[in-house]
Amino acid sequence: MKIAIFVHKASGERGRQLWESISACQLPQSLLRIQTLSALKAHLQKAAAGCGGQVLLLLAETQGRLEELTELGALLEDSRLILVVPDGEPATLSMANTLFPRFFTPMAERYDDLCAVIDRMTANIC
Repeated sequence: MKIAIFVHKASGERGRQLWESISACQLPQSLLRIQTLSALKAHLQKAAAGCGGQVLLLLAETQGRLEELTELGALLEDSRLILVVPDGEPATLSMANTLFPRFFTPMAERYDDLCAVIDRMTANIC
């Protein structure tokens, strides 16, 4: 089982921080890094044919990126979704909720809490 992590190649330092934090976790699953929206869409279409229930961590480093991700809503339905949003503003959180994530958090310097969340979410996936 792989954990798919979407960190757009244009996310810069914020994306690097998230990737390094998650890569440093002692997770038994392998990590799949996805760096473009087209690659994310292709991965989601391919995963829909599998057993379902994948864990997917998405970084929405800007409002624009969050809007782009909401356009993929139907493809995200069968995923155990973790969403990192640009801020904790009510409009941002409202948009994030349209994706029905199981967990979301604003961007931060460190993402230690995500390791535990991912570990719990992967416990019962085929």
